[in-house]
Amino acid sequence: MSNSFKPTVIKTDKDKVDAPQPTTMPSSDPKPSKVATSSPVTPTVIGGGKKEGVIFKPTIVTVKEGVQEEKGTAVAPSKIVGFERNRLPVTIEQIKRKYLNTNDLMATKALQYVVETDVEVMLHSSALIWQTDLQKSYSEKVMKLLEYTQHPATAQASNQISRILEILQSIDLQGVCEYETDGVISRFLKNSSKEFDTPEELQHAEKELKQLTYYLADQLKALLVLQQKLQEINVEIKELAAEIKAAGMAALFLADYLPGKGPQYLKIADQFLERGKSLMQTEVQIFENEVARDSQEGHPIKLIEMIQNTILVMIPDWLGSVSSIRSMVEMNKKVTVTEVEQISDWKKKIIQLLK
Repeated sequence: MSNSFKPTVIKTDKDKVDAPQPTTMPSSDPKPSKVATSSPVTPTVIGGGKKEGVIFKPTIVTVKEGVQEEKGTAVAPSKIVGFERNRLPVTIEQIKRKYLNTNDLMATKALQYVVETDVEVMLHSSALIWQTDLQKSYSEKVMKLLEYTQHPATAQASNQISRILEILQSIDLQGVCEYETDGVISRFLKNSSKEFDTPEELQHAEKELKQLTYYLADQLKALLVLQQKLQEINVEIKELAAEIKAAGMAALFLADYLPGKGPQYLKIADQFLERGKSLMQTEVQIFENEVARDSQEGHPIKLIEMIQNTILVMIPDWLGSVSSIRSMVEMNKKVTVTEVEQISDWKKKIIQLLK
């Protein structure tokens, strides 16, 4: 063959005169970008360029009635993200001027309720349900207190103590000592009497008193727990009463304060007036029922003291002396009048402590 093969040469863009060169993407700068011909390729910058001579600062955007604002000051904390709470410019001195006899603690509580109330939001809703949770909480605590007061442990202990009193008052030691087994008159008197006036009946009385003593000793723990619960809930009610009073003071303050902000606040001011009256009335009711609550709390305490100091200590000792007298009578031994009177006086003392 006469023709020979020659190597193929592949030319790149650099070998072409009009080869495309790297370009710079347009930035936010209004100046048109230039095509680089002989200069080296530079990195591409996309948007966000800075203006010469201007320093950008972070913008705080808040939302107020659908309008965006730029502010350079800090925004008060709010429970709703993106919303600024409009706190009223109220001071503790203003609260004290309205309530001259209030102490610093109560004035501070009332001020807290005022500044935490967003009246702008209230304009589009209602203040008639403002802080109703406080009154609901009080109602729940009263129901819980009533439940504790009617606890089976107190009712059972009260009934058993009443039975002990009934037995003690029905024991006639003198009749037991004068009883004659074969006496016709004694048998007739026994049939006509409901008291424990024979050795046999006295023995049954002793047995029942011992059983009641054991039962009441077992209930001590339940009564102690119940007493602690009653004490705790009474403390909670007293603390809640202070919160309700502070909220009522705040509501009445807002009822006087808001009309000065403009006629659009007149309706909400009336609503705060109603809420203030309702809250203050609740606080008065809590105060008036304090004596009854203290009595309810004191009932298990009284039962505990009776069981610990009288039933578990004095009755067993007294029963020992009574059992000794009954044994002497059963053995036809004489019992002196002094012994009978001494044990009878002891019984009267126990009865007085249990009443």
